[in-house]
Amino acid sequence: SNYLSGFTPALNLIVNDKLITLIPRIRGKKILVVDLFDRIGKGKNIVFPIAFNDKQLFITGDYLITIYENKPYVLFQLSINNSSDDSISLHSLAPLYIQKGILNFNNAIPQPQNLTWFENGYQSWSRCILRSNEEPYEEIDYDVMKISLQNQETFLKGYWASEWMTALTDKTIRKSLVIGFTTTKHCLSRITLDKPNSSLIIGNLHAYSQYDGISFHKRQKPILSEELLLMFGDSKNAFQEYTGVINARMIPKINRPLSGWCSWYYYYQEINEEEMAKNISFFEDHPEIPIQLIQLDDGYFTTIGDYTDINDKFPNGIPYLIDKIH
Repeated sequence: SNYLSGFTPALNLIVNDKLITLIPRIRGKKILVVDLFDRIGKGKNIVFPIAFNDKQLFITGDYLITIYENKPYVLFQLSINNSSDDSISLHSLAPLYIQKGILNFNNAIPQPQNLTWFENGYQSWSRCILRSNEEPYEEIDYDVMKISLQNQETFLKGYWASEWMTALTDKTIRKSLVIGFTTTKHCLSRITLDKPNSSLIIGNLHAYSQYDGISFHKRQKPILSEELLLMFGDSKNAFQEYTGVINARMIPKINRPLSGWCSWYYYYQEINEEEMAKNISFFEDHPEIPIQLIQLDDGYFTTIGDYTDINDKFPNGIPYLIDKIH
């Protein structure tokens, strides 16, 4: 609340092809506080029982806030149960939503010309870019073979949009408000925001986990958002704290970098079975080169997105190469 005011969780539904945003109320008077100790350290889970009321719908859930001792961030997660008779079309769960709020950095409101927004790309070919609050926004739809590389969201676009995480930074003091999801257990997540005005009043900030309109039925298991981190601080330190939480939550299976050979960087799409076999044989003949993997990246399938339909450059199929590698 020292740097961002007016936030709440939100539930986004699709009704008659329109987006409906519901804001919860506290359900009952009992707020549960539970001690915890995990890979991050000692802390507390604070659980707010909530309910989303609409004329035809009754949806209950929990709003979980997690804090840790000596950690500068707060974590949020939203879960819901459908207590209505009818199923709902679930667009997204937003553990953080601000319809209208004030951006405040260390009891000082940043000047609009000093504010930047980090836009994280949708996938490896999408752009990552630092945007200025003063520059006109130009939406560029990157595509390959008419396949868009951007998120296909149509209801919640926002003036600014970023996948998984973002940072609002005052470049004069190098302080950042980092908003980022720490897990990818259930679905993809993104953050959208209307352009802050001259008084740094922000609107329609949505940090939400996308459920793409799935049907959520009565007595179905609870549906959860991904966990969201919120932190303000020195820009470099804030990103380090954020990646530390990701490491603790996702628990990497490999604790050291892998070394290997990838077909993309030399052959791009002009790879074939014969060339792959030559490279596999090369590494077999040179055991002094310490690699742990060989990767066929592109050029083996007939259509982007259909990776099981193998083209005629690989007459013996992919299992043949897998056996040679092993």
